[in-house]
Amino acid sequence: MAPQVKSIFINLPVEDLTKSVDFFSRLGFDFDPLYTDENASCLILKEGVFVTLILKDYFKSYTGKEVPDAATETEVMVTLVAAKKNLVIEFLEKALALGAIEQKVENTEKYIYYRRFTDLDGHLWELLYYDASEMIYQ
Repeated sequence: MAPQVKSIFINLPVEDLTKSVDFFSRLGFDFDPLYTDENASCLILKEGVFVTLILKDYFKSYTGKEVPDAATETEVMVTLVAAKKNLVIEFLEKALALGAIEQKVENTEKYIYYRRFTDLDGHLWELLYYDASEMIYQ
């Protein structure tokens, strides 16, 4: 049996914690001071779901592994599901205005709309909307 999951923490290494916190704060995210110090800051996605931005050197000392170069490698893609299609577009435009880089993708799925960007440290984020009432599984 799988364990009961109380919360989820996605940990992302960052070069400049102050710049990363500013970027995500300006996108509208809040941070949990309980999980924040000089090495890391905890972005709140929703209740029980967090993204911890961790300075690269600290991340490396914590994991004991090299930190992949997010400009050339992708280890994880964080997907955020929006309630409406226009929110995907608005969020992406705001991220781009703050220095994110759009990753061009072709939307070919009939009832799904998504856009992608990389943040200031090259981490891949996907913004997604789907209309479950239109989806038919066979």
